[in-house]
Amino acid sequence: MLSKPIFHPYFKKIFLPFLAVLVLVAGLGVSLQIIRQRQTPSRASANLVDLFISAPNTVNPSQEFSSTVGVDPHNYKVTAVDLKINVSPNLEIVSITPGTYLTTTLSTAVITGNSVRIILGSGTTPAQGAGILANLVTKVKPDATGTAQITIDPGTAVAGIDTNGTAVPTSLLGDASQTNITINSTTP
Repeated sequence: MLSKPIFHPYFKKIFLPFLAVLVLVAGLGVSLQIIRQRQTPSRASANLVDLFISAPNTVNPSQEFSSTVGVDPHNYKVTAVDLKINVSPNLEIVSITPGTYLTTTLSTAVITGNSVRIILGSGTTPAQGAGILANLVTKVKPDATGTAQITIDPGTAVAGIDTNGTAVPTSLLGDASQTNITINSTTP
């Protein structure tokens, strides 16, 4: 006695090849996405001017603490930085002052809520090599808990000169980091 086939004859002729093509196309799409992610260079790999924040790992409620904004210009010479920093709502900005890298204040610090802006310049000689751009003093709010952030705003602009001595007409800002700070919980 002959048994009836489980699947319709068109199933093998149409559906299985369609399923195979669908799996291949999906695999190709995933592969292309992975390759694209691997080939996307970070702004730092382009050797632009990178800014980073160094702050304590942990702080206590009501504690005032200092952070530094560092600069790594790679091959550029820096002439000015329009520095904008944001802090999370559980922090309060106390002050910001120039570091040793760009010592000329072109525009004094303006603190607005959880943001601060200061414009620093190099004077007559462009700065080169890594250094401390600014010193930030921040205070933890008394009722603060969890994690706090200090972030270099993406609107920060860096002016500079390339290795040929030519002024670069666009911002040279590369990587601009954020730092996370743990706030210790208060104990009774």
